[in-house]
Amino acid sequence: MKYVFRSNSTARNFAERSIEAVVKVVAPQLKADPKALKIAIIFEDGSYGTLVSSFQKEEAKRLGLNVVESQSYSAKSVDLSSLVLRLKGAGADVVLQTSYQNDTTLFIRQAANAGFKPKALIGAGGGYSLTDTAKQLGAAMDGAYDVDFPQDTMAENGAPGLRAFTAAYQKQFGTAPRSGHSLVNYVGAKAFLDVLAAARSTDKDKIREAVLAYKKAAGSSAAGWGFDFAENGQNRLATTNLMQWQKGKLETVYPEGVATAKPIAARVD
Repeated sequence: MKYVFRSNSTARNFAERSIEAVVKVVAPQLKADPKALKIAIIFEDGSYGTLVSSFQKEEAKRLGLNVVESQSYSAKSVDLSSLVLRLKGAGADVVLQTSYQNDTTLFIRQAANAGFKPKALIGAGGGYSLTDTAKQLGAAMDGAYDVDFPQDTMAENGAPGLRAFTAAYQKQFGTAPRSGHSLVNYVGAKAFLDVLAAARSTDKDKIREAVLAYKKAAGSSAAGWGFDFAENGQNRLATTNLMQWQKGKLETVYPEGVATAKPIAARVD
């Protein structure tokens, strides 16, 4: 994979930010010791859910957090009621879910039907990032957190060029971006086009050399990212943000430098 490069954040970035959200956002909001909170980790059983959840468990263990449940399920499930009852029985305060759209919708609906109301629900991108999910769930989605790629709703002072990107996207497609994928893929493509221009060659080794030499400080792009590629091809300065659904809109609530809103009490009702 010597000639493969990724500008975006990784599964570990998603996992570590979700655990950081428990410690630095949820626990202070609840006026609770993070180690006293009962955490449940649930995830679809494909590579996406399995990888993110493994890093979540690793980080939670490192910080001494109390994980009371860790359960996988098929993303094609049509009934998650037994999982919901298991979490309810464990008294989970915080649920971390790595999921797609259908299983996100199913879990939140069945949790509400069962009267399971965790103090915080944190998704790792996927279904939690999509406006279509929020439209299906309506008010039930309000308060749910989403760890994801930066969104176009974040503050531009930490993401120069963000408003210009949003305007260009609106003009091209006649709608606002539906998730952060459009933004970060635009930022990544722009970086690699800059690299190709700097390489002045189509030789793979010269292009690789140009990628590794490409350095941009954090906070210098429309995604708020910088660029610093490691030998393994990963961008070490790619990050994720913590968002929250508030009145049908996905607001950025952490880190504070790009936040557009304060977090609100999150419950599944």
